[in-house]
Amino acid sequence: MAGPMLRALLEDRFKLKIHRDVEEVAAYALTVAKGGLKIKPIGEGGCLAKDADAGANPLDYVARLLAGGMPRCGSTTRTTNGATRTLIMGGTDLMGLIPSLGLGRLVVDRTGITDRFNIRLDFVPEELATPDATGPTAFRALEQQLGLKLEPTKASHGLIVIDHVEPFADAARR
Repeated sequence: MAGPMLRALLEDRFKLKIHRDVEEVAAYALTVAKGGLKIKPIGEGGCLAKDADAGANPLDYVARLLAGGMPRCGSTTRTTNGATRTLIMGGTDLMGLIPSLGLGRLVVDRTGITDRFNIRLDFVPEELATPDATGPTAFRALEQQLGLKLEPTKASHGLIVIDHVEPFADAARR
């Protein structure tokens, strides 16, 4: 059950009243850095089929990736070495890597690039960045390794606001 049917059920059973709203929020704009994009789009056969090596040892696959092997299409592999995180993605668009960075803000794509890429990014999360941490933060790694930049901006963000909701009457009787 989805969409209008689910909404009708929620409105009936819980007396749910909602409205949509838009607010301006702090965000980042993803742009191409001044030096240009440093990764190349992949073409047909640029990543392995999703079921490649289906029965293989996952650690062998990760070891091959870390050694520069081709990733599976649609895959995301994360490894950790001390404070450094390595993120390897196969056959993804540029916005596909954003959720894995844990930025805590909306990101708006202003690159105009729709190609798919195999991406490897080595970075230290902001919360673990210290003077003795080896490796760049996600912001610096994006620029140095991929040729992308995150710039602070404001963006409109849609919201669903709950105006009223009641407990389900039948649930109270149980």
